Amino acid sequence: MRTEYSHTPGPWQVNSGMVETGSGIPIAYMDRNAGNGTLPVERDSNAHLIASAPDLLASLKEVLRALESHIDDSCRSQNVNRDVLCPCNQNEIKRARAIIAKTENRP
Repeated sequence: MRTEYSHTPGPWQVNSGMVETGSGIPIAYMDRNAGNGTLPVERDSNAHLIASAPDLLASLKEVLRALESHIDDSCRSQNVNRDVLCPCNQNEIKRARAIIAKTENRP
């Protein structure tokens, strides 16, 4: 049985190696031990990438909606199938949908 997935709302921030919400609720801790196999700059970059995840997800959803709306409008105005009008975008749309599904813990 699958349950609804929802992440902690953003924005998230980085504070001393910790990814946390704006109100200080911990999201992820970046191991800063010297022997863990990553450089400090890499750990800091990873923390910032994780902290930007809610914004990246929201932006991807907005861009995907806008692209699909534009394609659908163009298809209607030219009376053609989506695959005929924009075959080059289909792989990118599939990838975007797959990434969104992955972040929402669904197939």
